[in-house]
Amino acid sequence: MRQEQEIARAQSLGDFTTTGVEARIAMTEYAHVVVKGNSGAQLDAVESKILRNLVVVEEDRVFLQHLRGQTLGESINTEELIFASFLFRNPAARATWLQIADDMEKYVDPLRTPESLARTRKNGSSAFRERVKANLAKLDELYQ
Repeated sequence: MRQEQEIARAQSLGDFTTTGVEARIAMTEYAHVVVKGNSGAQLDAVESKILRNLVVVEEDRVFLQHLRGQTLGESINTEELIFASFLFRNPAARATWLQIADDMEKYVDPLRTPESLARTRKNGSSAFRERVKANLAKLDELYQ
């Protein structure tokens, strides 16, 4: 049984490594959009969509890695620290992510059942978003 758990962990780690590499390749492929957005230049509609998708992919990757750690009893919330630092260093990604987070709170959370909403606020995606926001505020205090 222990060997099966170790095999499952190794497979899971391999899957997340592959996903991480793919996300970084996409970020590199569209680096011009991130750089343009971070410079304060106005993004056109296509560039805005690309940036939004890059941010969503990165958040999903980090959140799923966080869930994996929780499932295996290994999570120490490092993932949201890394994601918050990514957002802090990339103002265009941060603004995009904050809009996505606001959209989730306005348009998705009201559609959830009270039980589902309570679970997500306790240890799900809402809790994750709140910890990321809190870490962004800490970074703002430290560096601005």
